[in-house]
Amino acid sequence: RLGILSIILYMAAGLTGLPLFAGGGGINYYMQHGFGYILGFIPGIYTTGNILSSKLKPFNTFRAAFIGVTSVHLVGIIYLATVLFIKHESIFTVFGWIWQLSGMQFFYDIIFAILAILIGRLIRKALWIAMD
Repeated sequence: RLGILSIILYMAAGLTGLPLFAGGGGINYYMQHGFGYILGFIPGIYTTGNILSSKLKPFNTFRAAFIGVTSVHLVGIIYLATVLFIKHESIFTVFGWIWQLSGMQFFYDIIFAILAILIGRLIRKALWIAMD
């Protein structure tokens, strides 16, 4: 729940004009090609958090990273295609943007998601020890 709240605050701050997003920020940023990937953080965090609520096992870590990253990319691709079709772009342009934003990035995102899960668990454990 806190992860989803933090992403909603991040999106609100970026849409109000703070240059937090890759292309800056502002109220019109929702028409940018990559905004769908930011929206995809919400289902990504939700699914990853639900999977990781159980014990940390290597398979659960991989499964959480894979499903979370997949949901981010699916929402991003759907949003991207919608924005490009609204702008009357050709199907080849749509596929080009999908490849640019999701192609090999998908695999890098899974690797970084696994690392983030492991580092997050270590930090969480360290904070609980420090608070005792």
